[in-house]
Amino acid sequence: MSLPDDFLAHALRVLGDALVAIIGRAELHLRPDFMARGVARRAARQMRALAVMIRRLIFLMALEVELAPAAPRAAGDAPRTAVRRPRATFRLVPEPSGALPECFRSFTGARATGPVPAERLFRRWVELTRVLNSPDVYAKRLARTIRRWQAAGEPKPHVAPLDGRHRLPVDLGLIATALTGLLNKALGDWPDTG
Repeated sequence: MSLPDDFLAHALRVLGDALVAIIGRAELHLRPDFMARGVARRAARQMRALAVMIRRLIFLMALEVELAPAAPRAAGDAPRTAVRRPRATFRLVPEPSGALPECFRSFTGARATGPVPAERLFRRWVELTRVLNSPDVYAKRLARTIRRWQAAGEPKPHVAPLDGRHRLPVDLGLIATALTGLLNKALGDWPDTG
């Protein structure tokens, strides 16, 4: 399946415009040290939804990338040993947790009030802007990872519809819906292990 270039260009433009609108509403462009808690929460929620759509767009672009065959290694070159992280497994009984996670703090007493630091949102803005400015680099990197997944026989990824599409502006909702359909169609040739 080949993607129309105008869809990719349009999606990147709409996602970039949406990021600029979020930054403008939160007034992050003014580089505040602190911001109102509600404004920060709303901006973080909107940036999370945007990040999901950007990841899906990069994944779709990565499925279209044609990689050259891996170059054979010379006889003296030993493969790099990667640090292996344990794979996540489904546990029937969750591990006992230590201290109460920060997300549950509001249930244990009075709700925190007052301004919050804007640094985390500012870093997220920079990260998303970096990806939107050079999506081809990230797509090529992800294409290599996808090739490794397929060679290892990993199961086909499942792409569910984006939660909260009804809260998105119309153009973002259309792109989120289109990305889900296009990704599921592009993954059609992936061997299904389910």
